[in-house]
Amino acid sequence: MLVDYKTNVKIGKYKPDYVNEDTKHIVEVYGDYWHCNPNLYKPEYYHKNVKLTAKQIWDRDNERIECFKKLGYQIKIVWES
Repeated sequence: MLVDYKTNVKIGKYKPDYVNEDTKHIVEVYGDYWHCNPNLYKPEYYHKNVKLTAKQIWDRDNERIECFKKLGYQIKIVWES
């Protein structure tokens, strides 16, 4: 349970799913479809709704995570599956 976590908090140019600003922890919940779970999708898969390949989605997600890390946050990613 994420009792001490908030949603809709802007950190840098992003809004993580859940953030505890006191402990500097972030929890990101990745949907298998929207984030193209690497266990289910190949890098060249083209996501028609996002209009990016799976690899481009992963790169975008990694950029986001790196931004949080540079600001001193610890990240936990939870996959839908």
